[in-house]
Amino acid sequence: GRAYVAELTREAEAASGTEAGALWNRAMHVHHTLADAAAALAAARNAVAAAPNHYEHHAALAQRLSVSGHIAEAEAEWQWCLRRRPNDPQVREKLASLARVRYSTEGVPR
Repeated sequence: GRAYVAELTREAEAASGTEAGALWNRAMHVHHTLADAAAALAAARNAVAAAPNHYEHHAALAQRLSVSGHIAEAEAEWQWCLRRRPNDPQVREKLASLARVRYSTEGVPR
């Protein structure tokens, strides 16, 4: 649990590039399991920062942003994913779902 994620964090901070991204991504999953949404979101952001061209890190960040209520940021991340996988129906559904959330809260289509 917490000791493991602390070790992952130390390793991720010492690493760089795709290795750091993978460690941050693992830390994100552990934080999620521990029900620490803020730490999971921070780890997801760090994974993308460490490996900015890694699709799965962007998708994980988009998901964390979505569940944390950061709708505009989540849409931007899902759009990044869609540009790389334009025929992915799951990404299209995530964007449509966020558009429905935004419309129900803001009342304005985009």
